[in-house]
Amino acid sequence: MAITLSRLRTFLILAETNNFEKTAAKVGRSQPAVSEQIRTLEDALGASLFHRKTRTVALTLEGKRLVERIKPILSDLDAVVEEFSKVSTLQVGEVRVGATPTLACYILPEVIGSFRKARPGVRVLFTDEPAATLEKMVENRDLDFYFGPKPSRQSSLQFRIVAHDPYVVVAPKSHPLVKTGYRDVRQIAKYPILLMSRGTNVREHVDRFFKKHHLRIEPVEEVANHFTLGGLVEAGCGITLLPRSAHPVIAHPGTVTVSVPDPAFVRVLGVATRKDYKPAPAAKWFMSTMTPLVKAIIQNRDQTK
Repeated sequence: MAITLSRLRTFLILAETNNFEKTAAKVGRSQPAVSEQIRTLEDALGASLFHRKTRTVALTLEGKRLVERIKPILSDLDAVVEEFSKVSTLQVGEVRVGATPTLACYILPEVIGSFRKARPGVRVLFTDEPAATLEKMVENRDLDFYFGPKPSRQSSLQFRIVAHDPYVVVAPKSHPLVKTGYRDVRQIAKYPILLMSRGTNVREHVDRFFKKHHLRIEPVEEVANHFTLGGLVEAGCGITLLPRSAHPVIAHPGTVTVSVPDPAFVRVLGVATRKDYKPAPAAKWFMSTMTPLVKAIIQNRDQTK
């Protein structure tokens, strides 16, 4: 097409300088090339844009009209290009990330804090919800991704593993398992058990653990909140099974963790996205920043246990 952005920009610069030599220097072309651009543009428009003199030019009436029309358009276009340039260089942007409550409380704040210090112009929109809710939000494109346990079997989301979070027994400090250690899986059946409500990701894992080891256990209490569970344990109402990352979150100093004698009893943590998801620069950088930080946090936590 004869009318191109390059020719229109050259035209505007010539309209400002009124000089082919100065225009050629600004656009990085030879004077004959600039003259050819203007001539091609005039032919395409069917109008003369400049009165030509020996060394200078002056706008015709049609040239002035063209300046008035295209100058704001090209200015808006430059603003759009600059805006997208800031997005690609992470000066601005937006990330919508979700996490399950315990991870949101214990792990994600450090990740988000580190990200915001490095990229203060990028807005992080954060949601903490149960895993089932996060799945739906990602599927509906309300979130870019979520960090948490593996999606349910019915989910169509893709999942990239980041870390493994072992399950532990949470018990009062004076409990027999704390003194002797949990050495035989069947030992746990001797004590009152407190569990998360059915339908939660943690309860699903615990039920599979019981089934795997042929343990028939009826909980004395079932609750929907980790904090309530911790309070019941601290009060001596029973013991429970939780991912290790959840223990610091329940904030009950009268409880401690005991390792479970089954190394396969772990919660897989990772990033869940739609299969067709194409991350924006900010989201891509957030995920690449989050992965090593989460691994380091979990590793450091495990070393202190």
